[in-house]
Amino acid sequence: MTRETIVAGVDGSGLSRAAVKWAAKEARLRDAELRLVHACAFPESELAQRQARLGSGEEMLLDICCQALADARRAAREAEPGIDVVAELKAGLTAKVLIGESATAGTLVVGAHRTGALRGLALGSVAAAVAVRSSCPVVIVHASFPESGPVVLGVDLALDDPVHWEYAFEAASRRDTPLLVVYAEPGRGAAAARQLEARLAGWSAKYPDVNAECRVVPDHNPARALVTAGAAAQLIVIGSRGRGQVTAAVLGSTGASLLRRASCPVAIVHHEAERIDHAVRY
Repeated sequence: MTRETIVAGVDGSGLSRAAVKWAAKEARLRDAELRLVHACAFPESELAQRQARLGSGEEMLLDICCQALADARRAAREAEPGIDVVAELKAGLTAKVLIGESATAGTLVVGAHRTGALRGLALGSVAAAVAVRSSCPVVIVHASFPESGPVVLGVDLALDDPVHWEYAFEAASRRDTPLLVVYAEPGRGAAAARQLEARLAGWSAKYPDVNAECRVVPDHNPARALVTAGAAAQLIVIGSRGRGQVTAAVLGSTGASLLRRASCPVAIVHHEAERIDHAVRY
């Protein structure tokens, strides 16, 4: 069996280091390899030659990239000494490189910041791009993140996608922490609660070690409901299949609100068909 790989995007910033530390913990929890990737906008044919000539003034940017990777590797090993860490500098634009990496990764982890340390790189845009196009689950990490508290799963009753349910239960099980399943819609309290409980029963039978409960929130704004429910959480998990209410909240017009305001990392889990489609296009 091929060992799972956790990929973390590196850019030398504080938020990137936070993402690396979170990814290192995830690698330990999953007994996975941690792969650190820094994209550098040189053509592939030139990258090896430029790396061989480090030290000249014209190679200062490449030198900074290599140092950022070395710092990230050190931070990962300090955070989780027992994990396997590899680091690679890759040629290309950040978003495209990371989307390509997602084709063989178990999880892709990036910082939530808007600007990077190099050339004013808009990593907020990178995070948004990989969240939509990644072939694997994407975790968006803020500068600091809690290491205790429940896992919160945001669901859309219009869609019955088991992929993000399984990711959330697995995350809660590995962390030995409760799972809170949240559905937001005004006027559907009792009916929605019955539907959620019915779906939850099957997953609870598969993961009997997870203490899971449902919460129906009378709010038309799923992002706001998830931010509130996740105030004390260590991870928020959301699915991305289709055009449902929750999907629109995360990847649509109010998605920036959730990613900006959440006090913990946010995992965006794609439906299997979307993963295949993204892999084909990239």
